[in-house]
Amino acid sequence: MNYVAILEHNADGWSAYVLDLPGCTSWGETREAVIRNIRDAIESHIGVLRERGETVPEANAVPEIVTIAG
Repeated sequence: MNYVAILEHNADGWSAYVLDLPGCTSWGETREAVIRNIRDAIESHIGVLRERGETVPEANAVPEIVTIAG
């Protein structure tokens, strides 16, 4: 499965969240670290959903860069 993770850079490093998995977030000091961490978070999140017998949301988000003038 391919989930879209949104990465944000801030003063403390990088944070990430997954649009199709509410509550699935992670953090890392570098971009590479947050990508590794969010991958682990996704796998753990899905594992918990399955253990609870809950439905695993489909990966529906589609990335698109939108450019505006200004």
